[in-house]
Amino acid sequence: MTELSVESDFEGKPLLFPLVVPTLDPDEIAWLLENEDVEPSKIPNNIMDKAYRHAIFRVKQGLSPFKD
Repeated sequence: MTELSVESDFEGKPLLFPLVVPTLDPDEIAWLLENEDVEPSKIPNNIMDKAYRHAIFRVKQGLSPFKD
């Protein structure tokens, strides 16, 4: 897997962010690996929440939601 990302709104603007973030546990990463082509609406809330929170944390620091 090279990258999985989704889009959501943040402060009224679209925000593209990665799903693979450091706060995911091994089971969540395994789920993403097994379901790479799943529709965003079917991604478990715990994964989406962690990815969104991580993205917002980075954006508020003036950084891209993506590592590079």
